[in-house]
Amino acid sequence: MDYKIGEHVMYIPVGVCTVTGFEDKCFDGRNKKSYIALVPEAGVGTVCYLPEEQAEDKLRSLKSADEVQELIAQIPSISPCEAAPRNDRRALFSEILKSDDTPRIISLMKLLAQSRSERESAGKHLSAGEENAMKAALTMVSQEFALVLGISESEAADRIMMRLAG
Repeated sequence: MDYKIGEHVMYIPVGVCTVTGFEDKCFDGRNKKSYIALVPEAGVGTVCYLPEEQAEDKLRSLKSADEVQELIAQIPSISPCEAAPRNDRRALFSEILKSDDTPRIISLMKLLAQSRSERESAGKHLSAGEENAMKAALTMVSQEFALVLGISESEAADRIMMRLAG
């Protein structure tokens, strides 16, 4: 797919980025390659360079407004993902967050939201790893939803969290 300067894209697993250019660079001192320059929405001053040959696997256009609205409507019916044993959770969280599978990311958020609720009723908190996974998942999904729907990221996050709660 051909991307255009100024276009917003999803760069897996970085999140929403803006295409800022196409450049030939030599990062290893020997081999010049063609790169797509990307600026993450969340990374002020950061530029990511993605080799053009990896674009098909790592970039995609943003969802349409209709697709986003449909996903938001489906949140209550998405089942929480299956909890992994404590030793395997970090790998599971990482795998899901790198998947670019929005319903699966939402299923992770649903699992973590339920776990948070259960633990809070027992006077406990999520682990730092679980909190970080929830924050990363919510950021990834709400960035795209906000941009597509023309709302703030916090408003998109609030909509998602309301639907997660039922």
